[in-house]
Amino acid sequence: MKNILPVLQQLISELERYAQATSEIDLAEFAAWLHQRHRPVGDLAGEAVVPLHREPQYLNTLPPLMQLVPLVTRLNYFTHAAAEQLLAGLPIAGIREFSVLSSILGGQTPTKSEIAANAQLELSTVTEVTRRLVQTGLVTEVPDPKDRRARRLKITPAGQAVHTQGKALVAQLSQYLYDPLTAAEQTELHRLLSVLNTVHSAQPLPSPPPSR
Repeated sequence: MKNILPVLQQLISELERYAQATSEIDLAEFAAWLHQRHRPVGDLAGEAVVPLHREPQYLNTLPPLMQLVPLVTRLNYFTHAAAEQLLAGLPIAGIREFSVLSSILGGQTPTKSEIAANAQLELSTVTEVTRRLVQTGLVTEVPDPKDRRARRLKITPAGQAVHTQGKALVAQLSQYLYDPLTAAEQTELHRLLSVLNTVHSAQPLPSPPPSR
């Protein structure tokens, strides 16, 4: 019989950490929380893990302008993968939950719809993320004084403490991602991304081509 004791000890340790982060222990929620903490770094979308350092061979066959989309996509991938590693010790699942927590902290008790617009996430995603944040005691729901049917979200002292810790770790993430650039290159990259962000924030997404 295989020795399961080391894994069992690790599981108990993780369960104790989960219990400290939530007010009510639920097996399904614990399983989801555990999966978030221990899934492979490359498995962000349920796909097979591939070496992060391997550049796609097709990339150099594209014109420079067309290379920008896959390059930005890969950088986004690296950002989420590294963030999950850095934030693994906190009771949040990754950069997405940190972004929602930041939106709540800066939004003065926003609604879920306001968070979705601010964080550029689907409302269903925000609903699921905020549900977990409420269950772990990082966020609380409060009545909307203008609409009895609506609920607003407010960060708790525990949530503020986690956000402070997460903010320091996200600063490390920025250094990890952009330290290969010089200070001047970082400034120029910030300027260019700000221009693109402003333009695309103000215009609608392109329409699909008409069907034939």
